Amino acid sequence: MSVLIFDSGLGGLSIRREIQMLRPDLSVHQFADHAWLPYGAKSANDICSRLLAIIPAMVKRVNASLLVVACNTASTHTLPQLRAALSIPVVGVVPAIKPAARISKSREIIVLATERTIASPYLDELIQQYASDCTITRIGANRLVEMAESKLSGGAVDTTELRKLLPSASIPPSADTIVLACTHFPLLKEELEAYFSQQLDFVDSGNAIARRVSDLTPIQEKVEPAEFFTTGTLNQATIALLKSELFTRITTL
Repeated sequence: MSVLIFDSGLGGLSIRREIQMLRPDLSVHQFADHAWLPYGAKSANDICSRLLAIIPAMVKRVNASLLVVACNTASTHTLPQLRAALSIPVVGVVPAIKPAARISKSREIIVLATERTIASPYLDELIQQYASDCTITRIGANRLVEMAESKLSGGAVDTTELRKLLPSASIPPSADTIVLACTHFPLLKEELEAYFSQQLDFVDSGNAIARRVSDLTPIQEKVEPAEFFTTGTLNQATIALLKSELFTRITTL
């Protein structure tokens, strides 16, 4: 049994790491649509059409038994369509509003996401269902996706740019919880923790997704080699990173 993780870029690594910590017996392939990055700037219809065009073929190529859509933007717009198109379980990554509302004491929560996720009706539904008694501050920051990609490719995170993207005036001083509602953003957790002056609990969906994948997959006796696929081009630093993540083959489509 193999798992295929899909994301617009390298953000899916944050989910893959959580799955492998919980289930090292699983073979976890990854497919990154770098040619179309970032998804947060695309329309919902275009995202759906794109995924339906590229994912079924990749599922077949790696003979995946389960698909993880490790992209909040894609998940909030395409999960029903993907589940209808595929005969395997599809696990989506959605903003972790429920656990954030559970731990917030001040009842003020920040949701940091791409602009497309921030504007999605699905996020509205999650807030209404799980955090209707909370004050939610939504911050859309598509550029953070590219900053995370750059970091993993060997670049430095520009703290000056971070201040421009997340001006202190937009951060409620009484907020005590922040939802990282993009799988790229946990890759910047160290920089984000250093940036925010107030004490915040950082919440993402990684562990919950790993537990869901574990529930849906039996224990494997042998770990098969895992491959990484991308629709774009990768520099040598990124290739070295992916090799350190134990991908046995890296393929540009």
